[in-house]
Amino acid sequence: ATNSDMVIFGGDFFDYYDHDKAYLNDEYLANCLKDINCINKIAVIGNHDYADMAYEHFVKVFSEAGFKILINEDIIINDIVIKGIDDMYYGDVGAYIDRKYDKYTIALAHEPDTFDKYDIKFDLAISGHSHGGQIALPIIKAIIRNNGARKYNKGMYNINGNKLIVSSGIGMTKLPIRFMNKPQIVLIQVGEYDKL
Repeated sequence: ATNSDMVIFGGDFFDYYDHDKAYLNDEYLANCLKDINCINKIAVIGNHDYADMAYEHFVKVFSEAGFKILINEDIIINDIVIKGIDDMYYGDVGAYIDRKYDKYTIALAHEPDTFDKYDIKFDLAISGHSHGGQIALPIIKAIIRNNGARKYNKGMYNINGNKLIVSSGIGMTKLPIRFMNKPQIVLIQVGEYDKL
């Protein structure tokens, strides 16, 4: 409905695949994702997508739905570099050789703290993983701070003059509730000011 030039999925499509697989249908899930009307569909893999033997199902569902899955890979779309960085815990980020470009660069990593741990060049970075804390309270804000999202939990951050946007996503983990933390799909207008 947004008529977007690009749709990015930031990982953790599955939660606990081994537990939930009896209720899941890969073909049905792929068909649902196919309905996203966009030419450029990009995905990176999250820690839960690697665990519990979920990896092959993630790749199957997203490939059949027309997503390009980036694992330590750079592609160029409409003169914008898209960097897809592997999962910080189950993947191999250390194998990623960061290339420098003279083009606007968007870096995608499931865990936002990846950008503190590794020297990755970007103009705009996009992450998820945190669920925004999933449960929030006034003043205290996020209650649950997952490893990999301890520092960057939800919203927009400045890292050395560049922007990082962390989406709280639409799902849940550990506890099947969200409290004072609405599910979120982020629409970004990339331009002079990178409006959120």
